[in-house]
Amino acid sequence: MKTLIDRIYPRYMEIKNKDFYFIVTAAVTIKQALEQTIGGFRGFTLVLSRPKEKGIIYGTGAMNIGDIKGSSVMKEA
Repeated sequence: MKTLIDRIYPRYMEIKNKDFYFIVTAAVTIKQALEQTIGGFRGFTLVLSRPKEKGIIYGTGAMNIGDIKGSSVMKEA
């Protein structure tokens, strides 16, 4: 997340009226465990001009390569 913010910072004032979809993955299978990550992204978008959160995709249970392949979450993304 820090790398994302550092790279966007020089031009963040140009990001206006954008839709945001958050896609997070983790080995854990509990969505609530990822809420702090989503909170961090929401905090970042709050400094932008009129951001619109459009959705969140939780790719839980992604311990190994291919764990999500073919799942409903992958189709949703």
